[in-house]
Amino acid sequence: MVSVINNNGYAKATRKEILIHSIIFLLFVFLFWFLYAYDTMKDFISFARVFLYALSYGVILLFNIHYIFGKLYLNRRFVLYIVITISSFLLGYLFQNAVYANSVNECMNFNYPSTAALIRDVIINILTFTMLGGVGLAFMLLHLWNKTQKQMTELQNLTLKIELQNLKNQVSPHFLFNTLNNLYILSKTNNTQAAETILNLADIMRYQLIEAQKENVSLIQEIDYIRNLLDLEKIRRDNLIIKFEMDIHNENIPIQPMLFSTLVENAIKHGSQQMNDCNISIKIESNARTINFIISNTKPTASSNLNNTGTGLINLRRRLDISYPKKYNLELIDNKSTFTATLKIMDF
Repeated sequence: MVSVINNNGYAKATRKEILIHSIIFLLFVFLFWFLYAYDTMKDFISFARVFLYALSYGVILLFNIHYIFGKLYLNRRFVLYIVITISSFLLGYLFQNAVYANSVNECMNFNYPSTAALIRDVIINILTFTMLGGVGLAFMLLHLWNKTQKQMTELQNLTLKIELQNLKNQVSPHFLFNTLNNLYILSKTNNTQAAETILNLADIMRYQLIEAQKENVSLIQEIDYIRNLLDLEKIRRDNLIIKFEMDIHNENIPIQPMLFSTLVENAIKHGSQQMNDCNISIKIESNARTINFIISNTKPTASSNLNNTGTGLINLRRRLDISYPKKYNLELIDNKSTFTATLKIMDF
């Protein structure tokens, strides 16, 4: 059938869709023939003849559209398709001739004034057959094409959602690993602070396991998450100096969860490699149309290209491509002693 998607590229039509198409197509065929033969319908017999004539057209063409076209033509069995199409046309032509015959003998007796008249009648029937069949087939294929496009779009969106969730999930293990190290150190030095850290960790895990599964969170939720992460890192790293600035127009702006944490993790990881103090500066600005996230960290003088490579940033770019296509700008500036990342999200 034309409704099969496996080999011919079309979505599968339901029985209901086939039924609706068949009814509409039959009404179209009846309307066409009734308008064409309106002047000849003087009584019930003439009306019945036109009805059967039109019905034969509709049944043969629906058989072609919903069965042999999909089974044969779309599977490249062209010769068999042509043979069955011609055979069905000839059977229909014979039936139509029988409809207008006055006796059984006249069924096979084509009373045409000349051979040319017979050929002309056959050609007219072929053209009519092709025209009506083309309209019905085009309508069905257009419907199935639209349905296929919709299903493909839904499939692509589902695939992107799955990929996006996988990318988000790849962020969590590194922070959890660092936090467990923090707790290990605190458990030996400061039990009170260790208890507070556990509560902090609970908030972080709640965000990762619940809020991060949502499509969007508010900007202030994401900022609170970043603050919790930085608080944990300050416990483990005595040389970590953080400057945090905010100029936010609306705290409830929806954004992707855990969007900024990759940049924060990147700054902490590479900035802390130096022996002196690690300075991290974070500035978040937002208005009605844009969000600017700027993070800068000092780094060892001898290091080069530490911050702008790695799986984390690759995953972040992929997430941005999925969630904010053509609506973001990620700029990485690697200087001798500092690394700065600027993420700008527009028209969210």
